[in-house]
Amino acid sequence: MELSFYKTLWGAVGSGTPYATFREAAPVIAAEGWKGVVFAQVARAFDPGFPPDDELTSICADHGLGLVVTVHTWRSALDDLLAEFRTNLSAAAAMNPHHIVCQTGRDSFDDAERSEFFTQALAMERDLGVVVAHETHRGRPLFNPWVTRRVLAEFPELHVVLDASHWVTVAERLLSSEDDVLRACGRRCAQIDARVGHEEGPQVPDPSAPEWGRQVAVFTHWWQMVVAEAAAAGTEELVVVPEYGPPPYQQVTLRTGVPTTDLWATCLAERDRLSNIL
Repeated sequence: MELSFYKTLWGAVGSGTPYATFREAAPVIAAEGWKGVVFAQVARAFDPGFPPDDELTSICADHGLGLVVTVHTWRSALDDLLAEFRTNLSAAAAMNPHHIVCQTGRDSFDDAERSEFFTQALAMERDLGVVVAHETHRGRPLFNPWVTRRVLAEFPELHVVLDASHWVTVAERLLSSEDDVLRACGRRCAQIDARVGHEEGPQVPDPSAPEWGRQVAVFTHWWQMVVAEAAAAGTEELVVVPEYGPPPYQQVTLRTGVPTTDLWATCLAERDRLSNIL
């Protein structure tokens, strides 16, 4: 199985980042050896550094970069949310991505709403012919491991993006009895968001700092377990994203708002560390 390390564009392009536009950043990303990039549709609403979809895909092709697209939904009513989801998913599929990441749906769904959402999501995936993977994210249907366990049992064909940092934050503990869910995610995993979280937040200030050594060790063990399960399940390629993000995820100094770490350097260092141990 091939592990492909993709660079998140979250906090990497636009105002307050090293590169004002994706066109400027792309050759640097390629030169650093990243296999591809992860672009969120919503990013364009916050920063003009991202070009239209066709231009963005062209830039990726010019530099030999694969593309993963993240879609979101914000509506509350299920019918409205599904219509929003279909529109955003269709736009993402038109970009011919490696796969699509979904931060869609709501944690407040009851059992019937959650089942209807995933039933419709899988039908859309079949219609579009592209892998659609649902992230284990706070505020979304897979926001904790116990709900995720039930969903994976109900929908054996569902793909996931594992971001365990959200589960740790929701549970306020490093999970100790949920290995079965992590392994099940490994067998369905399109992508690992390899960001170390902690009991009170989804991102440690600096994964290289010894103060966070326990959390780093636990998360690394989980990722190794997920990679092993994916390989055993016959997965041909697994995308790994060291997804460290900007404020408010990133720690800043009080009153100044200045980040305490170099985000670009953190993502690169974590990629290099993980490429040697996963």
